[in-house]
Amino acid sequence: MARVINGTLYVSVFNTTINPGEYTFTGAAYDNQADATGNGAFDLAAGFILFVQATDINLATPVPGVMHRYKLTSITVVDSVTIDGTILWDEDGPEVDQPTNGGYCIISEKTAEQRFGAPSAVGVYSNLPAGADISAISTDIRNTTDDFDAVEVLVNDEGSTITIRQVVYKSSDSQFKLALATNAVFSEGTVFGVVLENSIANGASGRVLVAQGVRVPGFTGLTINQPVYLSRTTPGAIAQNLTGFQPGDHVIKVGTADKSTGILFEPEYDYEF
Repeated sequence: MARVINGTLYVSVFNTTINPGEYTFTGAAYDNQADATGNGAFDLAAGFILFVQATDINLATPVPGVMHRYKLTSITVVDSVTIDGTILWDEDGPEVDQPTNGGYCIISEKTAEQRFGAPSAVGVYSNLPAGADISAISTDIRNTTDDFDAVEVLVNDEGSTITIRQVVYKSSDSQFKLALATNAVFSEGTVFGVVLENSIANGASGRVLVAQGVRVPGFTGLTINQPVYLSRTTPGAIAQNLTGFQPGDHVIKVGTADKSTGILFEPEYDYEF
């Protein structure tokens, strides 16, 4: 196995964008913990992980020993030690803190399937926040192993990009498409899932939740303790009533709203309307 690329990144200011959990930065200083190629920052690429010390949104102060995980969605390499880039929140659920300005972050390549990083060591970089490496490892464990046996890595066969929290079905052992209640191929054996990636391009692979009994946050306007159904009008969407359903439509119970913003995912083929 090749040596994982990792190190530190000093970012003076994280600039918010119009997108929740997204930030841009310029002139960030990169240091490679163990540069096997001599390429410095030219080895970095979109998709790398950034572990950033948390700042409490209400108190506007850094949270000791807490690092949050973001992914590098775009990068411009200025020179071997300097980059500009954009990062996006990369943990389950909404962003709960903000990145800390004027500090050292951990930057790391990630594994292909389970998305683990290789956090740089505080023992090597004394300028990292205390406990940064332990917090980064803990974040990775929560972010990945909670999904074991609950998530499959499948290929988008829809023909267009599919986004987070859309409901899909397995169109083959390795592929998925957006689910819609009018789809004639559904049966009691159909496997349904919820997309866990922010976006999965057509032909690309991504994580899809397929296990029963898992809570999925990030929805809005749900009536608590009421069933959630697959929509008949919008591919991949959900509904909480069967108004407008017609004979021949498939009534797919996606789960139950355990919060106004979340569902307990328990997909079930109920009946043909």
